[in-house]
Amino acid sequence: MTGDATIADMWKDSFEKLYSRYDNKGLTGEFVSVTSEDYHLIKVDDVRNEIHKLKCHKSIGPDGIPAEAIKHAGHLLAVHWTLLYNMCLCHCYLPGELIQTTIV
Repeated sequence: MTGDATIADMWKDSFEKLYSRYDNKGLTGEFVSVTSEDYHLIKVDDVRNEIHKLKCHKSIGPDGIPAEAIKHAGHLLAVHWTLLYNMCLCHCYLPGELIQTTIV
C-alpha cells in the first residue's frame, strides 16, 4: 500500500469499523436495559452530551488524545466510557490515569 491518500483511507476504514456511529446504534437499547438499576448513576446520553461539549483545537492532555478524535469516535466510545465510569463509581475506585491533567 503506497501513497498518503491510500494509507489514510485504510486507517479511516479501520476506525469506522471500530467506532462506527452507524453500525452500533443497537447497543444503546441493550446497554439501557443493563444499566437501568438504581446503582448506575451515569447514562450514555450524559456521556455523549459531555463529549459534544468538548472544545476543539485545545492542547491535548496526558493521554495524548485530542478532543477532535474523541468527538468523532462515534457512539460506541460513549457506551464504553459509560460502562467504565459506572464501574468506577460502583467499586469506589478511580484509576490514577483518569485524574491526571495538564495545565497550560
